[in-house]
Amino acid sequence: MITLVPLAILAPAQAEVLFVHPTQGPYREIRDAVDAAVDGDVVLVAPGQYGHFGVIGKGLTILPHTAGVITVTGTVRVQGVPADATVTLKGLSLNGPTPSDHGLRCASNHGA
Repeated sequence: MITLVPLAILAPAQAEVLFVHPTQGPYREIRDAVDAAVDGDVVLVAPGQYGHFGVIGKGLTILPHTAGVITVTGTVRVQGVPADATVTLKGLSLNGPTPSDHGLRCASNHGA
């Protein structure tokens, strides 16, 4: 007797691109786009000033959308990144909450 079992062929998930702009667009703060993003997404940020945010438990790429200065005031926290995930932060000027705080905190990460 032969039994045929249907196999599901799954296409790899495609990363979504989320856009951040300080005065327009679906996301006006980086933290809102990061909160909406899922593992592997890309967040493109327009020049401007933004508040603190955290990447918790997922891999993301956060990059400038266009040329210009992107300033983050407050702490950027990267925490709980799984072993198979990567967080990339590029083109952000980080201003920590105090002069002695560089603005980036990484904790309990297993990924890169």
